[in-house]
Amino acid sequence: MKFKFTLAGLLLVSCNAFAAYTVTISQVGNSVTAAGSGSLDLTAISPSLGTSAFNPEIDGGFGYLGIGTVNNADVYLGITGPSGFGLGSTFISDSSSGPITGILAGPPGLLFVPTGYVSGTPLPSTATWNGHTIASMGLTPGTYTWTWGTAGVDADSFTIVINAAPVASPASIPALSGWGLIGLSFILAMLGISRKRQG
Repeated sequence: MKFKFTLAGLLLVSCNAFAAYTVTISQVGNSVTAAGSGSLDLTAISPSLGTSAFNPEIDGGFGYLGIGTVNNADVYLGITGPSGFGLGSTFISDSSSGPITGILAGPPGLLFVPTGYVSGTPLPSTATWNGHTIASMGLTPGTYTWTWGTAGVDADSFTIVINAAPVASPASIPALSGWGLIGLSFILAMLGISRKRQG
């Protein structure tokens, strides 16, 4: 029985270790993308303030980030952390997917989750802004974390990571022309003949 209790305790701690949520914002080609991963624990945050209309958009100066599908969200009060993550205007995403998730960093500090969200449920949400860069959107590269709850199993966090360097787009890999392919084939063939002669 003692072993079972210990194992259950380890499982509980393990589950909470993966409760933190992270949104990574990167410039990919001519677009800026935000991808969320992880889950949230609402146990130690103030009860929902009700439901609010939710749009996937970002405003670094205002400290607002919303990703996921346009819908209504439950709003929770009580996150603490940086008041923003850049300067600039509000940018509405061109496309988004997944459960609605977001924060309003500035006072009073709000957390947005899907209506009826159950703690621990994964939130694989995304948003994309076409024709923009990290700089043009006024976002400041760095890591920003908001927390709630006291140290212990119910404490949790929401982190935004803004990458400084652009991420290479698959479309940016140059393709060989027809003549380039012929030349490459010729070189490979010659290498093959050379190896046979050496053998």
